[in-house]
Amino acid sequence: MMRIVRFSALLGAGLLLALAPSQVFATCPGFSQSAFHGFGGNVDNCVDNRPVSAYAYVNAGPGVTSPANSAGIQISCNVANVLLLDQNLLCQAAAGVAGDGKVTINMNWGSPGVNGCPNTTGTAGQGRNVVVITDNEGKTATLEVGYNTIIAGYVMEAVNNGTSPPRNGAGNAVCSRSGEPTFVADNDLGGGAREVVVGPPATLPVVFSDCDPGADGASGSCAGDTTTPPSQIANTWSVIAPCSGSPRPDLVGGGWTDHGPFAIQQAIPYTDADVSPVCVAGDPALVGNACAADSDCNGGTGGGQCDNRCVYAAFNYIVDAVPGPAGSCFMGIVCTAGPNAGLPCPGGDADCGASVPGTSAWGTLQVAGGPLAASDRAVARLAELGKNVLRVEFNVSLEQNARSFDILAGGQVINDSPILAENRGTYVASIDKAGGKLKGAKEITVRTNLDGGGAILSDPLSIKKGK
Repeated sequence: MMRIVRFSALLGAGLLLALAPSQVFATCPGFSQSAFHGFGGNVDNCVDNRPVSAYAYVNAGPGVTSPANSAGIQISCNVANVLLLDQNLLCQAAAGVAGDGKVTINMNWGSPGVNGCPNTTGTAGQGRNVVVITDNEGKTATLEVGYNTIIAGYVMEAVNNGTSPPRNGAGNAVCSRSGEPTFVADNDLGGGAREVVVGPPATLPVVFSDCDPGADGASGSCAGDTTTPPSQIANTWSVIAPCSGSPRPDLVGGGWTDHGPFAIQQAIPYTDADVSPVCVAGDPALVGNACAADSDCNGGTGGGQCDNRCVYAAFNYIVDAVPGPAGSCFMGIVCTAGPNAGLPCPGGDADCGASVPGTSAWGTLQVAGGPLAASDRAVARLAELGKNVLRVEFNVSLEQNARSFDILAGGQVINDSPILAENRGTYVASIDKAGGKLKGAKEITVRTNLDGGGAILSDPLSIKKGK
């Protein structure tokens, strides 16, 4: 049986000084403030064959020098004992080896390149840190921790052992697909122009907090918490990045394009050239330039890397902050006054004065370019029309949020009852021609019906005649 070690017990064992980062440089006056895994914990279930991305930020409030965020520096570890050059920090042993799913956070708020200070007075309940990890497949883990007055910093293990949302068997937070857009369509507009359409998330972002029931920090660093998990979409964002990496989750400075407030669906324009292969490593004069798939990008001497580019989509959400000036909501639709003027306000005036859009991408979905990441989206493989029935075969690579499937022709469902999602990977359906359901049909589409509402459509597939 796996033994769960609690962060609070380690504090009591007197291991604090041995495990805390030793840097003394800091922009926070008089002391160093770190945000880190320092007690043998980590985040699990992350695809970390390559370095993963992470971003830390703090909402405005008393004691916060704003904006306070990690900017573009590397604060996450996927391999033990690797030096984070941006900060001169050594990755913890708990980061393990590449590909084992284990990720740690190691950051000092005084490192060069970091913006602001989360807690200039070192006061409990001020400057709660939000850290968003994005793995190599776009899965995320969001950690929210308060200031620990004993350690004078932010300890990530404070979220461990909480019961809701569920952790893994070791009590650790986990990377998962949550809060990300759903894929709707990829449309060819002609002349090399394309657009990908995304819809609302199948599930809202999962946030692991030290205030969760049973969490190790519930009686310590949780003090002063007034935040709630993000539940309201603000804007849709997209970024074009190498398919083999983790897009930076920081929306400010991470290369993202803001497509404005999300409504029902959002079209994201791109071109065929945007997702063509480019050099991502090798000769500096070649990096960023187009390359052949078999090019080493280093003049034939080896050591370079040619990689496809992908389009990624993400949402940011409205998150709670320290109450600001009073705002005004017009007809429950949009804020007309207050710090959030112009943003949606389904919660009334409170939304207009007490909440701001988060600056991180929660849940990043690869939507175009390269092989699409495993998802609930079906891929239609066969639509063969026989004498009495239409035989349809389709595959689904990951049935995480799928509830059932339907076959559509001419925009209408042609199967008699939903095809239940049973984690089979490959599905076969026979549609009876009786009743004229297939009359005039030339192609079919498979619709994935998601838990909690919403759906994803496959690419259409032409119907062919069988023997």
